[in-house]
Formats: sequence, structure tokens, C-alpha cells
Amino acid sequence: MNPWSDLTAASPLHAAHRAIAERLALAFPTTHFRHHVLPPRLTMPAWNRIAQRTPAVALGFQGFRPRKDCGRLLGVVATWVVLGVVRNEAGEERRLLGDAAMPGQIGLLAVAAAALHGMPVAGAGAVEVTSGDNLVIEGLADEHAAPVTLSVTVAATLRPAPPEGSLDEFLRLAAGWVLDPSTGAAADDTINLRGAA
Repeated sequence: MNPWSDLTAASPLHAAHRAIAERLALAFPTTHFRHHVLPPRLTMPAWNRIAQRTPAVALGFQGFRPRKDCGRLLGVVATWVVLGVVRNEAGEERRLLGDAAMPGQIGLLAVAAAALHGMPVAGAGAVEVTSGDNLVIEGLADEHAAPVTLSVTVAATLRPAPPEGSLDEFLRLAAGWVLDPSTGAAADDTINLRGAA
């Protein structure tokens, strides 16, 4: 069995992404907000697809960096970006603060940050909000759209699954000591790591 095969579909990073996406769906109900996967590069076609219907929320994986003190097991700090898009034709103040019809940039960031920060992720650490910003998109023609981004991190350890039965085999280990090399006979006493049977 490939000891790394579990990491291709069930790593702590997968668990973190799903947990963040589920929390965003609770904070921004799908009945009112459109949810998307944020592509690695936000091209204009990708932006147009996300901003076509607002308010919208998109979640993307940015990458990870190894922790300097992780030792033999690879400990990482992974980063996700939440993109929020609101659109309001009533002016800049409404886009910033929101109104009864549409949340504003500040409100969207505040809700996302409060919903995610400190959320525990099974098999990993807790979500930590690291920044919230306005997003400037060069060439954006729609002046009524207002995008914001929230960056969050999760600490995790990436390690292969241990070989099956390795711990049990280790605990069953017993050692016999040859006291008289000329006879080749082993000693009666053995060392059993589980203790006396």
C-alpha cells in the first residue's frame, strides 16, 4: 500500500477546505449568496462569472509554507482566500456600508472574519484570520461592484498513514538473550513490551 495515497483525497488540507466552505455556507446562506470556487488566477472571465450575480462568495486555496520548527514531520501553515463581492448602484457609501437590499464591504468582511476565526478543524489547528482587504482589479469596468478579500490560515501536519499493524507488531516484540555463546541456547527470560502475560 502506498503510505501517501491517503493524502491525495483525505489530508488535513482537504478537511480544512471543506470546514471553511461549510462555515461560509452557514454565514452566507445559499438562498441569498452565490458560492464559488476561487480559481488560482482571477482572470476577467473568472471575475465576470463570480460577479454575475451578487452578493457572491468564493473560496480559494492559496498554498502553504512549512513551519520552521516542524522537525521530521512536515508541519505547514496553509492559506485560503475568501473573495466577497457586493454590488450596489446607490453610491460608494452604500457599497461600503450596505443597506437593506445588499450587505456592504465592511459587513461582508466582518461576518466572514467572525464566522471563521478560531473555528477548529478536525485533524488540524484552528482557523486564524490574517487580513481583510479591498481588492483592486485592473480593468474592472463595473464601478458598482465592490470586491473584498479575507485571508485565513490553518496549521496542519502532513504525514503518511502508518503501515498497518506496525504498532501491534512493535508491542509484540520480544527479545531473547544468549547467555552462553558456546551452547547457542537462548535465555529463558524474554522482554515483552506489554509486560507480563
